[in-house]
Amino acid sequence: MVWTKKFSLLAVFIHLLLGVIENLAEKRSGHRIIGGNATGNKYFFIVFIGPIGGRSIYCTGLLLNPDWVLTAGHCIVNADHDQILTPGGSGSSVVRYACSDQDLSSSSCRTADVNSFVPHPCFVPGGSDYDLALMHLASPASFSDSKSFALIDGINVSAPSVPSHVLAVTLSGFGYTDSATSAFPGRLMEVDVTTATGDVCALANPFAAADAAAAGG
Repeated sequence: MVWTKKFSLLAVFIHLLLGVIENLAEKRSGHRIIGGNATGNKYFFIVFIGPIGGRSIYCTGLLLNPDWVLTAGHCIVNADHDQILTPGGSGSSVVRYACSDQDLSSSSCRTADVNSFVPHPCFVPGGSDYDLALMHLASPASFSDSKSFALIDGINVSAPSVPSHVLAVTLSGFGYTDSATSAFPGRLMEVDVTTATGDVCALANPFAAADAAAAGG
């Protein structure tokens, strides 16, 4: 798989959907979305990733098809934020999927090793632009139903402009549920929020890129 223009639209989706969990020592200060409600089985194409490159990093991803997962570029960066990690051997980079009710402790969960990282060609470790990456699964993911993959066929490489009035969106991911203890839920969570202008976003989140379509926490 190669990067194409369709990922300009997927960039919007991934930042809206990602819930990223990192080591507390690496957690940046600032405004974050904490908590949410359990999603159940609504978003079966959203997967849990971790460890990554042998590190205790945990991220959310979108299963695009049986072989590829879309996630954030910073999920595959080393501790110094200056190099792209390598997937490593068996068990070093793992995707967990097909969990009943998106509960990571469910016996129905399946796992697949990752054997390749493909960062966006314009992504720079430590930066926030083009913060996207693909992960290739060593063995194809399989589900019992046909609606388990993110529906990206037919994307016309453009996204509608956000209207000037307030617009509600849903964020979903395996993110923090407690800002004090950095606890995470062990199951997929979602929360409804409203969009904001770039100026408002910059005041609330100083780490947001000025020209970003959407900013992830």
